Amino acid sequence: MVLVEESGELVVSKCIEGGAAEKMGILANDRIIEVNGRKVAKFAEIEAMLKEYRTGDKLELLIDRQGQRLKIEIMQEERK
Repeated sequence: MVLVEESGELVVSKCIEGGAAEKMGILANDRIIEVNGRKVAKFAEIEAMLKEYRTGDKLELLIDRQGQRLKIEIMQEERK
């Protein structure tokens, strides 16, 4: 998954085909609003937040997909 900061929001610009994000239901152009109930607007914020979790931990993302808010549960994968 490739994230970009756009107008104070984190936007998924690309999902890697067959990658974890795609398998968990995240799509290109989804806007990530919250991770586990904590608002995120910058890449640095989500990077710092993800360091708090271990491989296998479940995270809940609140995303905006074309004006509709959805909650998607994902699993933290090993960071490379």
